[in-house]
Amino acid sequence: MSAGQHFSADDAFLSPDGRTITANEEGHQTIVRIDIRTRRIIWEYGRYDHAGSAPGRLHTPDDAYPLANGDVMVADIGNCRIIEVSPAERIVRQWGRTGVCADNAPRTYGSPNGDKPLPDGGIMITEIHGSRVVRLDRNGKVVFDIHVPLRYPSDAQLLRDGNVPVVDYSSPGVILEVDPHGHVRWQYGHTDRHGRANGYLFTPDGIDLIPPEVAAT
Repeated sequence: MSAGQHFSADDAFLSPDGRTITANEEGHQTIVRIDIRTRRIIWEYGRYDHAGSAPGRLHTPDDAYPLANGDVMVADIGNCRIIEVSPAERIVRQWGRTGVCADNAPRTYGSPNGDKPLPDGGIMITEIHGSRVVRLDRNGKVVFDIHVPLRYPSDAQLLRDGNVPVVDYSSPGVILEVDPHGHVRWQYGHTDRHGRANGYLFTPDGIDLIPPEVAAT
């Protein structure tokens, strides 16, 4: 990290090989890869504190996922696209049209802030505008495109039964589980009041899944 830069990660994910952590600095327009052993930044994409859409630039990056092939997939919110960036800092794949912010999957997306890679090679995309969750297959075709009853949906995931947990990043916030048709199957969080006790939330930002075999240990 260059002199004068300050690290402030919004999300961080462990690489498949367990050696590095990839983090998105949403407020600083960059994503970084950190070597766990040395605790040093060994890779960076984006220009610090300079938003943009040209090669090498990002605009409010969110959920930078490290992939098994060494690439990084990131939701580039302000540019309304999902991009896959190689270690050579090149965009090798893109979902959505840069700067076209409309929920019309698979062509365009309305400020996507979630881009969960799926085991089948597809992606689970969360869109702020339109409050939509889109599942794509490995070829980029839409499996489902549903509206979720949330003000600011964030970080949708995929359960083994095909249902989708998703967070409302607002105050007080809520966690919903919806089916592939958008019907609510489960809810966590009291409405209108935030708190720390069981059943309460205070502006939740994301959610991750614990595999059953891990939860049982």
